[in-house]
Amino acid sequence: MRILVTNIGRRIYFAKFLIDLKKKIKNCKIYLADDNLSISALKIKGVISLKIPKVKDGNKIYLREVKKIIKNKKISLLIPCTNYDLNILSLNIKKIEKIGCHLMVSRNDLIKKCLDKKKLYDMSIKYNFYSPKFFKNLNEAKKSKSKFFIKKLRKGHSSIDQEIIKKLKKKDFEKKYIIQEYIDGDELHLDILNDHNGKFISHCLKKKISMRFGETDIAKVTHDVKLKKLSKNLSKNLKHIGNLDCDIIYDKTKKIPYIIDINPRFGGGYPFTHLSGNNFLGKYIFNFMGKKFKEKKKYNKIFSKGISII
Repeated sequence: MRILVTNIGRRIYFAKFLIDLKKKIKNCKIYLADDNLSISALKIKGVISLKIPKVKDGNKIYLREVKKIIKNKKISLLIPCTNYDLNILSLNIKKIEKIGCHLMVSRNDLIKKCLDKKKLYDMSIKYNFYSPKFFKNLNEAKKSKSKFFIKKLRKGHSSIDQEIIKKLKKKDFEKKYIIQEYIDGDELHLDILNDHNGKFISHCLKKKISMRFGETDIAKVTHDVKLKKLSKNLSKNLKHIGNLDCDIIYDKTKKIPYIIDINPRFGGGYPFTHLSGNNFLGKYIFNFMGKKFKEKKKYNKIFSKGISII
């Protein structure tokens, strides 16, 4: 098997996870691609580094170079690491699969719904999932009993430009923002793994202990029956491919899990999942090859991220 990871960036941990997995797969080669050949993850031993253009340089240019790599290196599995390449890759799944490469990428309509917080809210309501109340305008917000509101970029990420507001103004309702009810509760993270046919394989629940720039820095791997049921329902309704990264606020008073954010890929919370024995990379790849993957899960353990210099 030959695996290509696009836009690997500084995800050294992801590269190391793949290198460990490589030992269990015969004739496996790991190709890591980024627009910057000096980026840290490309310096790891045991991988082959490749340069690709930025998606913003043009979809046609990006797709042409990725397809060239797939053909020349005989890539059998492609895993994207960022939201930037999800859209263009999802629009070309059939074309890429025709040249012999499977994409760990969900269908385009699901990706668009997940990456647009208004569409995500609508989708959550459609499937009877809890999501913080959405306000279209100032009059709607004034009628609510909410004491605090949260203002977010409609297509934002990593908590960029996010603000908790007590008293809203008309100018807060700009098109690029959404306004929702602020939920006070425990911050949780779910990784939900589906196979290449969109069927549920596994899930992993973490309680966030510390955050840094919108990403989980310290987390405790735990278990909850209600959140397991939610994971299976999300899997069944969304039918995503590969991993689903899901942020949740759990209101302990009402005992309700509110869906805050979803990314249909491996996200910043995955290292905690992997280190707890939930090797989703291994599970997915072995399942794709028609094999079983053995693992040892660890619950109620705290994990934290660090910084490596290569």
